Amino acid sequence: MDPRVPSSVRVAFIVEGTRGDIQPYVALGLRLQARGNVVKFFSNVDHKSLFESFDLAYEGTMYSMSAAMSREDIKAALANGSAFRALKALADIRMEAMPEDIQRLFAALESFKPTVLVASYLSRVKALVWSVDRTTPLVNLELQVQLPVSDKAPGGLPVLPFGMNRVWFWLLSKGAREAIGKVKEIVKENLNVDLNGKLEVSWLLHFWYDIPNLPAPSFLGISTLVIPAHDEWPKENFYPCGFFIVDKQKQYQMMKDSSKGSHFGADSNSALTQFLSAGPPPVYLGWGSMVCKSPEWMVTFAVEALMHAGARGVLLGGWAGLGPDAVPAELQDFCREKVIFVNTAPHEWLFPQCACLVHHGGSGTTATSIRSGRPTVITPIIGDQFDFAESVNAIGCGVGLGHMSGLSPTVLGDAIKRCLEEDNIISKAKETGAKLCAEDGCGNFLRVFDEWLVKDFATGTWLEKHTGMLKKCATEWEAEELIALEPTCAEGYYWQSVALQGLGHGQEALEALMSALEYEPQNSLYQGVFTALFEEIYAHEQEGSLNSHAEVHGDAPVTGDAAVGATQPPSTEVLARRPRGTGPRDALSTTTQATHLSSRSTTPTEVSEVLSRSSSNDSLYDEAGATFDELGRPLPKEADG
Repeated sequence: MDPRVPSSVRVAFIVEGTRGDIQPYVALGLRLQARGNVVKFFSNVDHKSLFESFDLAYEGTMYSMSAAMSREDIKAALANGSAFRALKALADIRMEAMPEDIQRLFAALESFKPTVLVASYLSRVKALVWSVDRTTPLVNLELQVQLPVSDKAPGGLPVLPFGMNRVWFWLLSKGAREAIGKVKEIVKENLNVDLNGKLEVSWLLHFWYDIPNLPAPSFLGISTLVIPAHDEWPKENFYPCGFFIVDKQKQYQMMKDSSKGSHFGADSNSALTQFLSAGPPPVYLGWGSMVCKSPEWMVTFAVEALMHAGARGVLLGGWAGLGPDAVPAELQDFCREKVIFVNTAPHEWLFPQCACLVHHGGSGTTATSIRSGRPTVITPIIGDQFDFAESVNAIGCGVGLGHMSGLSPTVLGDAIKRCLEEDNIISKAKETGAKLCAEDGCGNFLRVFDEWLVKDFATGTWLEKHTGMLKKCATEWEAEELIALEPTCAEGYYWQSVALQGLGHGQEALEALMSALEYEPQNSLYQGVFTALFEEIYAHEQEGSLNSHAEVHGDAPVTGDAAVGATQPPSTEVLARRPRGTGPRDALSTTTQATHLSSRSTTPTEVSEVLSRSSSNDSLYDEAGATFDELGRPLPKEADG
């Protein structure tokens, strides 16, 4: 295996979620496999038949997602539109399953021996455990936008005023800090692997705040035609590719194959084909894995909306099991004449034959519905579904509604009518569909992925960045240990302030310095550091205030020396550290001094740059003469003579 030949690498997909969360990765896996890559999926135990139908290697290493979605707390949260409760319930399920899941995953990966990991948002922590323990690259590939920006809230959470939406990620990061501690305990107990100083919360936060300094590229499987690129998205190492689609021909072939087409409507193919040809194009209604209130409510909601719109309909069963048995007596006559129920269907084949498409707004379903050139109605339930509902309205190719649980059949029926009758929506849907069909999300991914394999992975650049991240985690771990101590002297509080500054907690660092000065009020070093840090924090606040004023009045932002002026903190000496174990409560090594950087609070980027600084001319690797181990990692050259 030679990473300079991209088709030779072994790719492990570590992905979990519903079928809609998984199928885009299947599309990419098929493209990789078709060109010669050895590919294997590590996913939920209830997706076995899906992967087998595509002839993709698979191992069930995670909890049952269908069982998770059927839990009463999840169903209640989805029905009530409570994003917090739903996200917390799902996080609890993943953590409860972690001990067994991580053992199964490690055993399966040990056997497969991957060169590269590709992971989804939900599986990122599991993948990172293997990545840091076995020095294996982790390529991040997300299907939802999970990036902090000032004017949008993540995952359907309420939008905050005054550009404060980044606060949501601060709250989420607090949960991440607690979760990473639990994961490390589980890994230590079940695998006897110590991740302290190797996997810390700063590594996770890079996926939000510092993508350019991640060792491997980060991809977004969404088209910017649908979710436009935001000015605050990363400009480096971040690649929106477009949607990943299992093409129409492949879906049609599977629909015709009774042995493999259960996920693509093979059991109802004949009846559906007859229904489509028996009248005008119908309205499609389906909510995939989502359950809102109850199957009976969802069926009544859908059928009454069709009656209000005067349209025929195809109603997909999904994980809610929507079927004719749930139809109330007063609607049965209408259903016998105007509605067909199917358990599954090939969307790429079916959607272009419909007049309008109603669904929850999952990433994959939204991609296919807009690609079809038919108007879309989105009734979101959770997460990024609200983003897609908003996008459909912004594009003008359909109607995005509010949370499904708050809608009436009349409201949905009116939205369907608009999509059937309004020429501007119909024409915009055709136009947008044609543009999306011209994109190749998988191809865009492969071009960047291959370039990274050759230029970064094969040359050792990735390894240098990965090692830098490990050093940063080691520094953070020692800093966290120091912060956790209860200092009993001035020097203890001083070093606690150093650690807090290294983690970017300026206000807390000031408080620690104040405590040090209570012990030694005449200490000139503590006085100088306190003054410098106070002035820096004040200058940053002033800069923010000036920039806010500039934005309001249309002026250029004030930055650099113009903002800081005479308050630039002076260079101060750092107190010499005793050798480990020679002083009171001194449990940490001098690596914590790396975080002090002339008494300045540092950002994750600054720390990363300091720790990974090296000259490319001094690299032990070069493309022409590199050799690699069995996992494709470059080996150092032997020294001459």
